[in-house]
Amino acid sequence: MSGVHSFFVSGSPIAGEDRRERAWRNEITATAADAGAPRSRGAALQFCLEVGRARIDLDNLVRPALDALRDAGVFGRGFRDLDALVAAKAAASPVGLGVMLMTAQETGSVRPLAGVLLTLEHGGLPRDGNRVAKVRWREAVAQAWPYAPLQGLPVVLDVRVSTSLSFKDLLKPIIDGLEPVLGRDPRGHLEFSPNDHLITGLRMLRSPGPPTLSMQLAPLGASD
Repeated sequence: MSGVHSFFVSGSPIAGEDRRERAWRNEITATAADAGAPRSRGAALQFCLEVGRARIDLDNLVRPALDALRDAGVFGRGFRDLDALVAAKAAASPVGLGVMLMTAQETGSVRPLAGVLLTLEHGGLPRDGNRVAKVRWREAVAQAWPYAPLQGLPVVLDVRVSTSLSFKDLLKPIIDGLEPVLGRDPRGHLEFSPNDHLITGLRMLRSPGPPTLSMQLAPLGASD
């Protein structure tokens, strides 16, 4: 694949675990097919939301969108061929999802973060279903961030992983460990309940490593 292939999916983006998710996924899949979306190793997703949906979690928006693109043949099962992912959410009109498919190198060339709040390297990967690994990751974040949690500050997350595991499966447990920085969601009832709605933009890249996992966090709007 060479160059950028883009299309727009109209409709209110659904953040998973909703009875409307299937219809939203079908809309993305159909639009991708109509647009002739090719196989790709990199993707940029721009979620254009209605005003007032600021508390919606970006990772919950990303997961059904990736599933829909997989169903359209853009990615294979397990997303092992997805090497670079950029995603962002913002109030915008018209509402919907803007998709850009490109090479991993093109996706990864998005300018680096500036005004970085936190940089961290970790020798393991947190995984859902592995509480010990998730606790270790959260403890590593807490040790690297010996301050009070951010007070509602929107942030951008940049992650590099040296693994062939699915980005879709890794995204949530990585974000779950950021509670020491983001603060705990007062409505949360689970052991891992960060204010993950504060993550407004993210990038994930595969890297040769080590480390197994590296991360930077920066305030939204910081420029280099």
